[in-house]
Amino acid sequence: MIQITSTTFVPASEGVAAVRRVRINGGAFWMLFAIEALLIIAGFLVLSRLLPMSQPASAVPDYSLVRTAVLQRVNGEILDPLVDVARGVRVPASSVRGFSLNGATYYYYFEGRTNFDPLSRRQISADHARVVLRDGSGNVSLVIYTLVR
Repeated sequence: MIQITSTTFVPASEGVAAVRRVRINGGAFWMLFAIEALLIIAGFLVLSRLLPMSQPASAVPDYSLVRTAVLQRVNGEILDPLVDVARGVRVPASSVRGFSLNGATYYYYFEGRTNFDPLSRRQISADHARVVLRDGSGNVSLVIYTLVR
């Protein structure tokens, strides 16, 4: 205990107001802290749902290169080994397994033809495919897509 001695004292009757202190017990403080933390986390979750999940338009790759790569494989300009998909039916491997370009795997099919890509064979649903290019400039439309994880 500390004892302080003073030679001058102010009598209590000379206008000294009593000090009132508001005290919050430790449990109430931590409860308010937890509520505030939950509100901040909820705000971040709401904002993350509202923000778009796709890349901005400036970061979208040039899909004309992908179209050119598909047509080169279909026309035989790029070596694409044939694989058996059914008795007597051989197709380029890229039309079954897709192909990689710049770190992404692309799949393709031609509308109105028999196709063997995962979407045409119903190995995946349309919800798991994101169409990146639909080209109708030829006799049949070419559809190029990637898988959504």
